[in-house]
Amino acid sequence: MIIIGHQKIIKFLERSIANNSLVHSYLFVGPSHIGKTLIAKTMAMSLISQEKPCFKCLFKSDIKEKFHPDIIEVKQLLKKEKIGIDQIRELKGKLALTPFSGRYKIAIIEEAERLTDEAANSFLKLLEETSKKSIIILITNNLKAILSTVRSRCQILRFSLPCEQETERYLIDECQLSSEKAKKFYALSLGRPGLALRYLEEKETLESVKKEASNFIDFLESLEDFNLRFELTRRLDIEILSIWLQVVRDLILVQLNLPSSNLLPEEKFRVVLQKYPLNKLMEMVRNIKETIFYLSRNVNHVLATGNLIISF
Repeated sequence: MIIIGHQKIIKFLERSIANNSLVHSYLFVGPSHIGKTLIAKTMAMSLISQEKPCFKCLFKSDIKEKFHPDIIEVKQLLKKEKIGIDQIRELKGKLALTPFSGRYKIAIIEEAERLTDEAANSFLKLLEETSKKSIIILITNNLKAILSTVRSRCQILRFSLPCEQETERYLIDECQLSSEKAKKFYALSLGRPGLALRYLEEKETLESVKKEASNFIDFLESLEDFNLRFELTRRLDIEILSIWLQVVRDLILVQLNLPSSNLLPEEKFRVVLQKYPLNKLMEMVRNIKETIFYLSRNVNHVLATGNLIISF
């Protein structure tokens, strides 16, 4: 696996390991699907298996398939929307154990914004009591959803989207795509390499996203359908709202005569663009982002999504 971009962060972490100047809690912040988790796992493997840190060497192997008892991964459980307090209690017990073979026990918490309030408060106590032999890496795409008291105890590393040329070159060289197709998948994924690869490998995922986007356009064209409004209030989640956000972004770009992500054909937008002026589309963006934030903070689901649906 190759990391696209983030060279300054990689060099900073390599220097920190080499100089023994690591802190005990990190917060990796940035858009999803850009390599934050892969870098976290690579950092963990470097601490465990390398005398001299070299992330590039580890990228050549499949980090995702490696397992080590001193690396603990915490993520949303299957069929669960949040990371619960029981998972944090289990993590606390594991971090209290002596490292199996390396100098450190390393915990990687993916989608840290999904911690319940109980779990977040329990995690705060864990941070305050972390031993010198533990390193914790939180990963999130929403810094505001992390408790300020947790943020203040972590070294924050901000990840940004890799440059367009780097991502497209990777898609051409590693995935054997034509230049035109590489540009298409770069646009579809909004510049996120991990998402572009997922769309390439899982055609059904891309079709599902396109279907959800098309359903949203249909909803905007028929707002008087109250049965549909009620159904959406119940089924909306952060993933679907992220697709809605991409569609509204495309509507704005098309209205400004700028290139869109091509998630849907531009002809599909014609009716909606006649109904919604630019200021209304900008308001939609704000409302959808606000709802995503509320859902990430465990606000009542029906109340948050219901308020969004009413706003259209």
